[in-house]
Amino acid sequence: MSDQAVLFTPKITEAEILRLLRVRYATRNGNGPRYAFAQHVRDRAGFNASRTLDAVVMDTWPSSGLALHGFEIKTSRADWKRELAQPDKAAAFTRFLDYFWVVAPEGVALADELPDLWGLLEMGRRGLVMAHKAERHAPEPVDRSFLACLMRSACHRGIA
Repeated sequence: MSDQAVLFTPKITEAEILRLLRVRYATRNGNGPRYAFAQHVRDRAGFNASRTLDAVVMDTWPSSGLALHGFEIKTSRADWKRELAQPDKAAAFTRFLDYFWVVAPEGVALADELPDLWGLLEMGRRGLVMAHKAERHAPEPVDRSFLACLMRSACHRGIA
């Protein structure tokens, strides 16, 4: 047996990244929470839903534009490559979002691989850090089916 220490780096999970997103978007002041957080949001209500977005955050302050941010979590390079090969997956959501972010451990997604307008939050030693700023989309109005999915996910978080 070698005297060298074997370093074990545990795999970062989606649950850990979701926890860090909740921390990042937990801003409060005298006017109440700034952000509304929903995780595992479907693209449509009912049985015809075909996609799930890992998280959606709405900025509830009018002074900040009431923006909707979507987050797709990637925990491996292979997972990220599959995402890039299926652009229709994100398109089911980006049409309603002001900003779209990939959230991944450092080195999983590279900024120069991002589709136009997408941002990148990387999980490093100090939590989530913006590696590439998302640019504002020109979203269409949210339809009732997607709104129902947002409401369901926001109201039933943590219930299993």
